[in-house]
Formats: sequence, structure tokens, C-alpha cells
Amino acid sequence: RTKPLAGFYTAEQYQICPVQGFPEHAVRKGRGHPACHSPYLGLGPAAHSLSLGRDGVWKRSWNPADLQAYIDNWGPDACPKAAEYELLSEEQLRMESIMLGLRTSRGVEAALLGREALERGLAEGNLIREGGRVRIAPSRLFVSDSIIASLV
Repeated sequence: RTKPLAGFYTAEQYQICPVQGFPEHAVRKGRGHPACHSPYLGLGPAAHSLSLGRDGVWKRSWNPADLQAYIDNWGPDACPKAAEYELLSEEQLRMESIMLGLRTSRGVEAALLGREALERGLAEGNLIREGGRVRIAPSRLFVSDSIIASLV
């Protein structure tokens, strides 16, 4: 008999954390993950990265989606060159925190979400509140993209 995948991920030794291309990927607790509330590097076609420039401005960049274009885009220092990028505003950074944080077992501060969106998410059973934090209900992790889109 098999256990539901989302139930497996909620075992004590795992936390849910976004991984490029696999948003509900589980990693062992304590190891952390670079995509959780900090700059991160996306490797592979269409992967996204987030970095903080020396000027204090956050930049999100992404690789070409096409595999051959991604391979051809590698620079002379054996590092891929981002195909495109955008500088992020405070609102975009807030949305980034929500998008990544809600997919983790730690969740986000409830204050990051608007009151109406928070109440709707809780009423629909999409979110779980634990103290001053909220996260996506384990049974809803595999539809997290649509839940997050409704919240931001």
C-alpha cells in the first residue's frame, strides 16, 4: 500500500521547499535550501535566479528555455549567462517572498498577505495558520501555483 506523496513529505525529517521545475520538492530539514528567502541560482533551461547587486538592487534573471540555446549561452568562465533579467521593485520582492515562502513548511508571516486574501485562503482550506505564520495545506501543495496566484 502506498502513502500519498504529500503525506510523505510532511514527515518530521522533511520540509517542503521550492526547487526550480519541482516546486514541491522535499529536502531534509536542517540542510536548508538557497531558494528559501535568500538569493538563489537556477541552473538549467528556463531556470530563474535571484541576486542582490552591489548597488542594493535585487535582480531576477532567467536562462533560455530552449536546451540548445541554454548550452550555447555558456560563457568563457564556464558559467551560464542569463538570457534576460529584470530589476525587482519592493512589491515584486514581496510577491517573490510569498511565492517561495508559502511552499515551505515554515510558511510566511500572515502580514505579507492582504486580509481578504488570507481569510479566503483559510476559508477554502488552501492555507493553514500557525501562530502568526501561514503556509499551504499539505493536501494542496500540488496545486500551489493556482493558490499563490489567487493570493498575490
